[in-house]
Amino acid sequence: MSAEDGADYQFEWVLPGEQARVRFAGDFEGRAVLWHMTLYTLACYGRGSVTASGPPAPLRSFMEIRQDETGTFRLEVGLNTPILDEPAIRKTIVMIRNYRRLSWGRREWGEPMAPGPG
Repeated sequence: MSAEDGADYQFEWVLPGEQARVRFAGDFEGRAVLWHMTLYTLACYGRGSVTASGPPAPLRSFMEIRQDETGTFRLEVGLNTPILDEPAIRKTIVMIRNYRRLSWGRREWGEPMAPGPG
């Protein structure tokens, strides 16, 4: 989907899937920004966070906001859903745009999902 298709966001990667990259406009700290979001299922995110130090901790849905060295606003979001599709992307964008207490760093919510072999 692209802006030419009437959407107000652009995404990379074929859907449905376990990970997507999305760019969309929003507000943060009283100013307009262009979000560069990476959206994951928790199962996908958990597979990427496995270390040799032991089993990973249970994961919860999360969002993490940071700004990289180029000034780009980065947003990582992990959702406790088995698959990402266009409705999940749209709902996440609405959530970010409507959440009035966005702040730097990581926020978690919801029930933990026990990590599995994926």
